[in-house]
Amino acid sequence: LSTRETAGNEETLWLLGPADWERLRTRTMFPDERESVYFRTGGQAVLRSQTKGRGIYALFRCGEFGLGLEGSCGHSHADILSPVIYWRGELMCVDSGTFAYYCRKEKRLQFRSTAFHNTIAPMGVEQGEMLSIHTWGALPKTELLEWNEEAGNVTCRFRMRSPNGYEQSRAFYLNQKEGTLRIDDTLEYLSGATWHGYLHFAPGLHFDLKASTLSVLDTDMQHLARITFTG
Repeated sequence: LSTRETAGNEETLWLLGPADWERLRTRTMFPDERESVYFRTGGQAVLRSQTKGRGIYALFRCGEFGLGLEGSCGHSHADILSPVIYWRGELMCVDSGTFAYYCRKEKRLQFRSTAFHNTIAPMGVEQGEMLSIHTWGALPKTELLEWNEEAGNVTCRFRMRSPNGYEQSRAFYLNQKEGTLRIDDTLEYLSGATWHGYLHFAPGLHFDLKASTLSVLDTDMQHLARITFTG
C-alpha cells in the first residue's frame, strides 16, 4: 500500500501541518506482515493474501454498529460487512466516505446509507433506523458464524440482522492458491422483495461488462481484476 491516495488530500494537510504532510506524502507504507485476522473486540476483520504487493487485501466492519446506544452513533454509517478491497496493490472497492458533516441534508443521508456501501439490501431499506443526519435509532446486530484458516486460506461468515426486518449472511472465501476472493450472500426478507447489490469503485478505473462478468481495468487500461456475478 502507498500513500498516494492521501498525498493530495487537503484535509490531511490541515490536520498534520506542512512538515508532517510532506513526510507522509513522500513515504511508502508497507502492510503488516501478519495475514488475515479478526478483531473481535473492535469488530473489524482483515483478509490478506500472502503475495506481498500483488495479492488481495480486504477490510470490513463486522461488530457493533457504533459508539453509543440507540439514538446516538453519530459517526456510524450503514457499512456493516462492506469491504474495502485492494487488488494487486491497487485500490479497487472503496468506502464512499462522509462527504461533509454540514451540507444539504440529502447528501449527508446518502453517504451514510446502505446503498453507498459495498453490500446488498432490499431496495430502499437501510441496515439501521436513520433518525437524522447525526443519529441512528434501532441498530443492526452482527455476529460471527465461522472463522476458519488453513494454509493461508480463509473462510469466514457473519450474520447481520437489521431492525428493519431483513437478515443478511455474508461469507468471504479467500483462496491463496487461486488468488481469488469470493463473497456469497444469503438474504431473508419479505417474499417478492427486490434486492439491490452495490459496489463502489476507486476513481480512474475502467470497466468492461460482458454478460455476468465485469472486467476491471486500471488507470493504464491494464487488466486488474475480474468480477463474476452469480445468482
